[in-house]
Amino acid sequence: MKAKYAIVYGNRRFNACKKLGWKTIPALLDGELVQAKISEVYTRQNIRSEVNDSELAELMQSIKQNGVLQPIKIKPSSNPDDESFVLENITENLQRKDITPIELGKTVKELKEVHGLTLGEISVRLGVEESKLKGSLRLFNDCPEQYKDSIGFNAKFSKSKPINYTIGLKVLNTQFLSAKKKENLLEYCQKKSPTMIEFNKILSLTERGGLSVKDAVRKAGQISTVNVNILFDKKVLEHNMKRGGYKVRQHFFRDILSGVVPPPKNLVFK
Repeated sequence: MKAKYAIVYGNRRFNACKKLGWKTIPALLDGELVQAKISEVYTRQNIRSEVNDSELAELMQSIKQNGVLQPIKIKPSSNPDDESFVLENITENLQRKDITPIELGKTVKELKEVHGLTLGEISVRLGVEESKLKGSLRLFNDCPEQYKDSIGFNAKFSKSKPINYTIGLKVLNTQFLSAKKKENLLEYCQKKSPTMIEFNKILSLTERGGLSVKDAVRKAGQISTVNVNILFDKKVLEHNMKRGGYKVRQHFFRDILSGVVPPPKNLVFK
């Protein structure tokens, strides 16, 4: 049977009900609550991450016990990949604050490349500032492909281990890290799930100290947060910062950490 409707939101609930063998599902259609036939509903790839097997099983168990507590939303659509559908889908998620900057960037990229909209047009249609759209698009483009579904409020639904949302965005937003170091940092954070304090030490040693991620992780265990702050305090190291700018400071920090030059007197390693 040809699908008559496309899902605006509620893909996970729809997939769970379909897996349970349900024939219908509660749905909002033009503001009215209806029982939509599952065979007549089309689900496209949503802007949100796909649910993994364990989360799907958990959702199915919840629906078996409690039913569908929130109906999905559908709309008539002969082409659920059209521009209007994508815009409505993203608008619904924005209104519910149910979307991360990376996920917003994914949709902005689709609207630009597939549907030919400019950032200005997208800004007007979504009611989102153009600067926010640019930032989200940059984050999506800068994020290594294997981590795009791992960073976000809903990363627990990712098929890979989630990365703390704040940490993930901080890595991507750090100006003086190479793409390779960003990828290595994300890999470490995904595997080890460091606390924010541990991460901040590693980030400082990597970005401003010029260390590799591996060396920064090792050194972070030997130096207190206070000492990291002292090491990168401009006043403490003022005599080494008068010439050469960022690169000279970075090399000096690296030399201190590697023991090539002695640290300031008020820097004490454990």
